[in-house]
Amino acid sequence: MDLDLLKIKIREKLKEKKISINEAEKISGIGVSALRHFLLGRTKSPTLETFFSVTKALDIDVVELIDIQNIELNQSVGKSIWKGHLFDKLVEGLRGFTKEKNLQISSEEAIRALIEIYCYCHKKDLEKVDKDFIELFLENFLKKGGFK
Repeated sequence: MDLDLLKIKIREKLKEKKISINEAEKISGIGVSALRHFLLGRTKSPTLETFFSVTKALDIDVVELIDIQNIELNQSVGKSIWKGHLFDKLVEGLRGFTKEKNLQISSEEAIRALIEIYCYCHKKDLEKVDKDFIELFLENFLKKGGFK
């Protein structure tokens, strides 16, 4: 994931919505100064919760931020239709899993896991997945060395 692109997208959305960084932090429910520290480079990578909370609150498409990994994603799923609803469910499942297991993972690790799960689901032509499936998949992801 290109963190510079994320910073640009966040700044664009802040300007477009005419809100301050403080307001964005309140809207997204993240800690005070978490967004400011990221935008100023004091934090190298936002936490998973910060990343998803800010992108959701500011209506930023997570897929646009995948950068190089987006190429892998496009190659894996081919030219078929993007299933945004499926991706959204996977994001929520990952958030729930990491909270439940009290895992601290970076946004890059989260994107890697989401891509792997999404590609699997897309290849199997799954329209929706349940919490148990996501947890099983993530448990196996952990066993293979993900979330270091």
